[in-house]
Amino acid sequence: MQGMITENSQRKLCPQVKPYEMLDRQLRGFLLRVQPSGYKSYYYSYVNNFGKRARISIGSTENISAKQARDRALLHRASLENVLEYKDSSRGTSDPALVGHTPSLEAFINTRYADWAMASLAHGQKTNALIRRNFECLFTLPLNEISIALIKQWRQQRLARNIKPSTINRDISALRALLSKALQWQLLDHHPLADLKPLKTNSTPRRRYLKQIECRRLVTALLARDDRLKHARERGNAIRRRQHRALLPSLVGQAYADRLSPMVLLSLKTGIHRQELFDLKWQDIHYSQALMEVHPHRKKTRVLPLSPTAQKVLRQWRRQNLSAQTEDFVFPSSKGGKLNNVKRSWCSLLKTANIRDFRWQDLRHDFAAKLIHQGTALATVAALCGHSSLTTTLRYLPVDNVDQRQAISLLG
Repeated sequence: MQGMITENSQRKLCPQVKPYEMLDRQLRGFLLRVQPSGYKSYYYSYVNNFGKRARISIGSTENISAKQARDRALLHRASLENVLEYKDSSRGTSDPALVGHTPSLEAFINTRYADWAMASLAHGQKTNALIRRNFECLFTLPLNEISIALIKQWRQQRLARNIKPSTINRDISALRALLSKALQWQLLDHHPLADLKPLKTNSTPRRRYLKQIECRRLVTALLARDDRLKHARERGNAIRRRQHRALLPSLVGQAYADRLSPMVLLSLKTGIHRQELFDLKWQDIHYSQALMEVHPHRKKTRVLPLSPTAQKVLRQWRRQNLSAQTEDFVFPSSKGGKLNNVKRSWCSLLKTANIRDFRWQDLRHDFAAKLIHQGTALATVAALCGHSSLTTTLRYLPVDNVDQRQAISLLG
């Protein structure tokens, strides 16, 4: 189907049994794809020099507006016209050495990769910042001159500064992904770092779970924090009343003072990722079936059953947000948009609860470890956590020295 892709028109597109696309009648190649799940995403489609149809993902309707998507499609068109122009001079060859010059790392980032990363990656902004921060020394080099020898030299300099091998491997992975995209877009005839092996790291995975006493302190700290904020709201309203100013909504009788408590409790009971928690919308909660849909970025949607505690948390939080629409975020920011950070309140909570060396991600570890400890099958835990393999799930397996001694004692 064809039409003018606007914010209003994309809202009117309803999901069907099979995926379908709306082609923009004004900008050729600009399209909107609608999945049966209701997920909608923008693309820019073009024909490469081999006569094959290809497309670039721009982003979902949840992350960018139709106008932003159109602007990015225009940037992709302009960039592709430049690339295909010098490819034409060599009769469609994919060898960059035969078509003028290969773009420098900086030029590739500025003209192609940065926009693509922002539109297609869950952490596109962080990825762009990481590459610019760590590989500025390579910016002037053409992509095909980035060699294994150069990267090994770069690694040695980083190791000399006592930077962890795992951090170095992560940074190089970002650069490798960038070069893979350049290869996919036919700006390279081979991957310069294909044979580069990562540095060896400590193979022992991080295991950090809440001890029983820590869990009690965490819940106690949440309750105390809610009480403190509720009393602060009442004191503030008393001052406002004397000053004849508009009062803030009273928190008396409410289950929670703000979003932190329900977020933490829901994470403990479902093992949901923090980013998935930020993306969660009221339309993803199905009370009648006690289910919650989770939509990981660029991954298959999974459905999580809700325990009685998780259901109670969500129902109480919903009663505090009766004006929220089904398409609204469950835990919005203070301005009503998508939340992207809870670091300050989280760190303050841990300090109050006297819990050290514990990240938000460890709430997920705690969820998986408790299930395994209670005898839940690994395959079930893997499905609940969205793991693609049992190898990942095994990292959550608690190691108990007492259990090890008992196992050895069986051998006599």
